[in-house]
Amino acid sequence: MNPIPNEVRKRILDDCNNGMSRVAAAEKWGVSSSFITKLKRHVRETGSIEPKNGKRGPKSKLEPCHDRLKKIVPTRPTRRWRKFVTNCRSRSPLRRSSINCED
Repeated sequence: MNPIPNEVRKRILDDCNNGMSRVAAAEKWGVSSSFITKLKRHVRETGSIEPKNGKRGPKSKLEPCHDRLKKIVPTRPTRRWRKFVTNCRSRSPLRRSSINCED
């Protein structure tokens, strides 16, 4: 998930500074109220609306092994995998014509 754009961050802060409650601003912009609390704290401490870092969330524990994993895991599905997926789709109960939606 990407960080919230700076323009949206600025508008959220403008709404809060103009008297809108944190909960109302969260509903308007589709973010959590805790995000707004953390954003206000971040701006107060750093003076910037920029995200802390480019990535969200913790770093992957597998990042040091990324190169080795790339060699092991194929980039394209194998024939066996494609056959398995096709077989599962053909057996799916949703694919059968026993359900008539036109009733």
